[in-house]
Amino acid sequence: MNCDAFAIFALDENGKAQSIKMKGISPDIDFSFDFQDLNFERVEK
Repeated sequence: MNCDAFAIFALDENGKAQSIKMKGISPDIDFSFDFQDLNFERVEK
């Protein structure tokens, strides 16, 4: 399936990833790919 996306990492002041957002980059992606709605955030235990 051609549905490539960029993963965009937000880092804290120590360079540790705190969140990841995604952006679809494949020309074959249609509206059903909701990459822009994904927002992964680090959760402390």
